[in-house]
Amino acid sequence: MSGYSYKGINVNNICVNNGTTANVSGFSGMPATSATNYSSMCPLTFGYTTGNPPVDLCNQYTASNTGIITTSGNLSIPIGAKSCRVISVGGGGGSGGKGGNATAESYNGTQTSAPGGAGGLGGYGTYNYSNVSLSTYTGIYASIGGAGTDGNSGNNQKVNSNYNAANVNYNNNKTNNVNAGNDGNTGNQTYIQLTTTNSQSGYYAIGSGGNGGIGGNPASANASQNKADANKGSDGTNGTPATIQANNSNYPTLSNYGNPGTQGAVQIIWLYD
Repeated sequence: MSGYSYKGINVNNICVNNGTTANVSGFSGMPATSATNYSSMCPLTFGYTTGNPPVDLCNQYTASNTGIITTSGNLSIPIGAKSCRVISVGGGGGSGGKGGNATAESYNGTQTSAPGGAGGLGGYGTYNYSNVSLSTYTGIYASIGGAGTDGNSGNNQKVNSNYNAANVNYNNNKTNNVNAGNDGNTGNQTYIQLTTTNSQSGYYAIGSGGNGGIGGNPASANASQNKADANKGSDGTNGTPATIQANNSNYPTLSNYGNPGTQGAVQIIWLYD
């Protein structure tokens, strides 16, 4: 353990460290540093400065944090933590379903098929960056938003030309029962709630889910006496937001979470003041 503390909290608990000590800017026995490129991942001041003008040593450390949380559940608030920063991202939207396929066969046996359009990708979960006071609370419940479910594919259809004896001609039959794919579903919100033994707060740091992608359009086909035609369905559009919503360079991205079709996540940075 480090021999340095801030308002009774050992600096080891304030900063990410591996338990070893070092000579940090003249302070022998401080925890070995664990610098970060993100200013909001640094701890608040813990009262030790160096240089002229003085620079706080907190800038050489990463604040104690939960890491990326991907499963909903309860967390205990560390003793002495008075507030926290929260990064949250909602679940990505589900993809739209593929449009139905269409096949036509002419009376003379010519056959052709065309696929339905692809469903659009789901939208990205929205990022939320919040500062939350932990006063009077002892725990946090983190609710992680799941991804939206994908839409179902549309049904397929085949049509055949046939001889109509009553009218002494060949029917020109077109598909009329091929469906578009269903739209994907919206991703779920990610958020935290503050808790005590007997109560639970409202919702904080809400990261909204991405919208579902639009289903692909159906193919079409036509069967006549000597010819069969088929046309591919057009693709569905992507859900919104169509690009990643991580927009604060002071925080890291919760990599691989909140993308289309993927669950959300949350990370909590503990602050001592």
